[in-house]
Amino acid sequence: MKHLYFLAIVPTEPLLSSLQEEKERFSALYHTSHALKSPPHITLYKPFRWEDEQALISKLEEAVKDMPSFALNLKDYGAFAPRVIFVDVEGSEKLGMLKNAVEETMADALQVEKEHRPFAPHLTLAHKDLSPQNFKKAWHELKEKPFQASFEVEGFWLLKHNGRKWEMDRFINLSSFSH
Repeated sequence: MKHLYFLAIVPTEPLLSSLQEEKERFSALYHTSHALKSPPHITLYKPFRWEDEQALISKLEEAVKDMPSFALNLKDYGAFAPRVIFVDVEGSEKLGMLKNAVEETMADALQVEKEHRPFAPHLTLAHKDLSPQNFKKAWHELKEKPFQASFEVEGFWLLKHNGRKWEMDRFINLSSFSH
């Protein structure tokens, strides 16, 4: 049976809990709950269906086995009007290299052409079910509000859909050394 998956960087604790609380606050204030169906994350590869989980994990582990861990900075808020509010991710050469390795591996595994959209890393707080009116209110609250945090990316997650929400299924480690 093919399951539904996606690949993402999930921040480490205590940042993960703090961002989850922010998503929950957002949900209550702006009547949006769709973003609560997944942990706070930065998408590396969009949802896809796959049958042999262990084979996929092996391909991904092989693709990133020589990649070092790296620091990732989150800075301020951003938006894709009229429905998405997010915490912005500062550009990083190492993040770009990881995204590229994952995309190439997935394109090969799924036998599809690699996506050519520009990578706009972000950590979504609200999307899809955020009304245009509530988007305006939320964006007014956050557009000038500072946010700053960082964490060490030591790998990424294979997230699996359980029929209701996304769960962190398997962690794919980067190599243990960093530069």
